[in-house]
Amino acid sequence: MRVQRIALLGAESTGKTTLAQALASAYRTVWVPEYLREWVAVNDRLPRLGDVETIAAGQTAAEDRLAKQANRLLFCDTTLLMTEVYNRFYLHACPEPIVRASHDRTYDLYLLAGTDIPWKADFGQRDAPEARDAVQHLIVSELEDRGISWTALPGSLTLRLQVARQAIDRLLAV
Repeated sequence: MRVQRIALLGAESTGKTTLAQALASAYRTVWVPEYLREWVAVNDRLPRLGDVETIAAGQTAAEDRLAKQANRLLFCDTTLLMTEVYNRFYLHACPEPIVRASHDRTYDLYLLAGTDIPWKADFGQRDAPEARDAVQHLIVSELEDRGISWTALPGSLTLRLQVARQAIDRLLAV
């Protein structure tokens, strides 16, 4: 049976990691952590444009590796689409191979975590709450430009999980 990949998108501090962990637990499968977090921790700095291809390769390698362990579903805490959006926002550019790869790597379901929860500081990993709405707008614009439908996950964790599970159950029923 083919593993269905579910993309968790959203600006920083929108609860993607919490959602990925909770959904993977609920569906008894695995989730893919955001490789950028590991990269920043190991390198003790924020990435520069020259680091983007290494980070993207780490993200896709982790996704492909964990897909082999997944039980029907693979929850991806970020995607190359997010890598592209963040690089355009923070570094004002994104290498063309990453742009192409972000268009080529698609998912069976896109879940967009809302910005309607409190922003939490995460030293060395997050910029500032002011950037969150601007990045979220760029994500939505990119999804619309690509003709990708998504499910919005608003409100509390309980509500987000309920909405996500409904969308996932519809996907599994097809």
